Amino acid sequence: MKSAKGLTINEIVHLSVVYPALLCRFIGGEYEVCHINYDCDKEGKNVVMKAYPVRHFSKNSGRVAEAYEPITESLDKWHGPFTDDTEPKKGERCYIFVERKRSGYTRYTVESAVYDGKTGFYGFKESAELSVLGFLHIRDNGNVY
Repeated sequence: MKSAKGLTINEIVHLSVVYPALLCRFIGGEYEVCHINYDCDKEGKNVVMKAYPVRHFSKNSGRVAEAYEPITESLDKWHGPFTDDTEPKKGERCYIFVERKRSGYTRYTVESAVYDGKTGFYGFKESAELSVLGFLHIRDNGNVY
């Protein structure tokens, strides 16, 4: 993971434009996949990276991230077609890497979704316009594997 301490506004803006989501580490060892933005620290002197999780209703929303890792940069970490070892359990919440094609352009996003145990992830039915390219399991502390 790369340290978020000492980033400039330009570096943070570049990260938020280039990557749809980052795996962020917070003080205390919690991890979460987040969209990022910048703000000033409490003294108003330094620029900090604030994280806004892709999961709804997270206690980490708006917290300062201590470190980050671009999770879409290395797709080899993502699980692809299900095997006995990687298939999520029914009702398990995962991060999914989604490809959407519409009107001649392709967009990639990282979402949070629950596995239904039979056909895939709730709300993400595969079609010509939507494909789930991979998923990551979420540990109790929010780290992914």
